Amino acid sequence: MPGLPESVVAIIHFSRVVPELLWVYDYLLTLHSEVDYCRKHRRWSVAFLLFLVARYFPLGLIGIDFALLVAPPQAEIECAVMVRFYILLLLVVTFATEALLLLRMMALWSLQRRLSRLLVSLFTSIWIVITVAIIVNQINVYISVSHSHLTGCITSGGEVLASVKFALVALFEIVIVGATAGGAFRRAGREKRRPIYTVLRQGNLLYSVPLCLLSFANAFMFAFMKRHIFGTETQMFPLPLFSFQSVMHSIVACRVLFEVQRAEVTSHFQGPVSMSDIDLPPIPLDNTSGHHDPISARPHSNYQPVWSDLGDQQSYNHDGIYKENNRSGDNNDGSDDDDENELSPLSRRTSWSSPDVIEQVPRVVVSIHDRGEGSSSLA
Repeated sequence: MPGLPESVVAIIHFSRVVPELLWVYDYLLTLHSEVDYCRKHRRWSVAFLLFLVARYFPLGLIGIDFALLVAPPQAEIECAVMVRFYILLLLVVTFATEALLLLRMMALWSLQRRLSRLLVSLFTSIWIVITVAIIVNQINVYISVSHSHLTGCITSGGEVLASVKFALVALFEIVIVGATAGGAFRRAGREKRRPIYTVLRQGNLLYSVPLCLLSFANAFMFAFMKRHIFGTETQMFPLPLFSFQSVMHSIVACRVLFEVQRAEVTSHFQGPVSMSDIDLPPIPLDNTSGHHDPISARPHSNYQPVWSDLGDQQSYNHDGIYKENNRSGDNNDGSDDDDENELSPLSRRTSWSSPDVIEQVPRVVVSIHDRGEGSSSLA
């Protein structure tokens, strides 16, 4: 086999490692969403089974990638088994993710019969053709070629059929992109208050476009990478974008489900749903310093206090603003009035036996407890 430039070898090794790190990183970010999703969907269903396949089957691809990265060139039989198992896992992950996106499109269009039948028929036809291509592709010849820089399997034959498989997947994803855009504009016409870019994002248009580009890239690499890099007879397996496509399909499909679940919990779409929600508990306004804080003692603006003395010699004026009693006894006019027992105008006009007072006391006491004032005695 002809020698490869060091830059090409570095790109190949880099392409085998990055998808695995990306999958692990996204898995840690969305683990809490997965737990919530599994709690809500405890019963087995088609969507839940597709979710499990799309979520965890890429682990098999990751294991094969690492094995090929550190293993020496494989023998013909071992290489054939590994390549076929890898292709099978890749197509199963792709099938599960495309099925989840199909269900999302049907929900976006409110399960309209004509469009649903069209999408399901196209999806079924494409995967029948892909299955036939996989069966025919079993006549591939796998050879083991020693190379000083590359490890794993080297394969020949079947490049045209492999390109057809990825091209069909890309075709279906183009339909998904078109249906998503149509559903987004249709929804935007009904709800004019919502910005169009928000609807497009919620319709997962920005998710479908990268998947379509990856499928086209893999089809292109199958058809042309062999000729330009590895000569006319051999080709390295797996190609650099194989793992990246499977990982991206898995991430996109799972994030779509998590986004829909958060939308169902909130019962509304008020903008793009955050991919990593962080809920912070409310900060209590407790007064732990031991001294009275007149700022935190101010009552809520929805009610007005009806008394002036709660046992700590505090008064409120008729606007509900806290006022410290004058305990110094120093008056400008020299008079020695008992100001510390002075009541606000509202308190002087209100009797404790008044029905209005009895009606308002529970609300005031509850508000004081909520503000961390401790227990207050009205006796």
